[in-house]
Amino acid sequence: MEYIVKDDFLDEKYFKWLQDELLDGSVKWDYQDGVAKDSDEPDFYFIHSLYNANTFQPDSKYFNSHFGKLINDLDIRALKRMRLIMYTNCGKQIIHKRHRDLDYDHTAALIYLNTNDGFTELDDGTRIDSIENRLLLFNGNELHSSSTCTDQKRRVLISLNYF
Repeated sequence: MEYIVKDDFLDEKYFKWLQDELLDGSVKWDYQDGVAKDSDEPDFYFIHSLYNANTFQPDSKYFNSHFGKLINDLDIRALKRMRLIMYTNCGKQIIHKRHRDLDYDHTAALIYLNTNDGFTELDDGTRIDSIENRLLLFNGNELHSSSTCTDQKRRVLISLNYF
C-alpha cells in the first residue's frame, strides 16, 4: 500500500457529531514528551487512548459509544491501537522527526478532525494536509512525520493502527 486519501470520508452528520463530542473540551488528554523516539526537537503532544490491544479492552468511555460506525466503515478485522491525538499551536510550525507507528506492516489510518495548516509527511516527502473529515491510509511501518499547526489553537486527529 502506498497511501490512500479520501476526503469527506465519514457521513457528514456522524462526522459533525464526532467533532462536537470530541472537540468540546470534555476529553481528558495525557501529555506525551516526544512524538518520535530520540528526537532532538522540543516536541510534545497529547493523546487520549481509546483502545490498546495489549489490555484487550477499551481505554476510554468514548470507544464503545462513538466509534463502532468508524470501525465498520474501515472494515477493521483486528484493532491494535486507537487514539485521539492533539498537537497544540506552539507559535511556529514544528515538523516532528520521522517515526514508525509499529515495527511491522499494518494499516495506519488518520482522520483529521479539524482543518489547519498542519500535515502528515510520508517518507517520500508527500505532505497530506489536515483537512477535516479527510482520511489518510498508509503502512504504519513506513517512516512518516507529523507537524503542529500555526493557524488554529490545536490540530486534532483520530489515529488507528489495525489489520
